[in-house]
Amino acid sequence: MDQRRNWKEKFTSRLETSGESLPLQPLLELCADRRIWFENHNGVRTYTPEEIRVSVRFGCLQILGTGLKLCRMEGRILVITGRIQSIHIQKEGV
Repeated sequence: MDQRRNWKEKFTSRLETSGESLPLQPLLELCADRRIWFENHNGVRTYTPEEIRVSVRFGCLQILGTGLKLCRMEGRILVITGRIQSIHIQKEGV
């Protein structure tokens, strides 16, 4: 059992430092405080100029700010613009 845990830890560590995302895991690119490029989402839950909540595999990501807009939404890609103040991860069922 201890060998299995050690192998999993090494594998996970390598993935975390590889610079590549895992398939279907959310990937965010933040450009200053003005734009978020978001891949691998599961839909938008809430959309107002002050808050956007986006479903992901493990729960939800909450983006707070002012003048928030969904500029692009196609397939699994979202582009959000506006004045971004914070991004929160809200895990569900963990």
